Amino acid sequence: MAWNDERVELLKKLWSDGLSASQIAGRLGGVTRNAVIGISKELGLSVYEGPLMYDSLLKADESFITGTLKEIVPLSELDGKPLKQGPFVGKLQTAFSELVHREIQRKK
Repeated sequence: MAWNDERVELLKKLWSDGLSASQIAGRLGGVTRNAVIGISKELGLSVYEGPLMYDSLLKADESFITGTLKEIVPLSELDGKPLKQGPFVGKLQTAFSELVHREIQRKK
């Protein structure tokens, strides 16, 4: 889901209706998540969504979470065990930041 005029108007309406940030987030359906998935595909990266087994996270080349507040956060450890770090999370963070900047400029 991209930030387009329709989404911005929906956000304004939900906010003016007095909904909390968490209620709004549930209705917008993962804007950051969807943007990151789109960016990943543009960069030719494979994306896995779904339940992860504990061992899968420990073996993953890289792993991260997304959210509106922190955007893209690499996971560095699980139960005190280090997780692999690589170059792609940084590339996603840069591309996401550039996307947000473009959208802000477009809205001016």
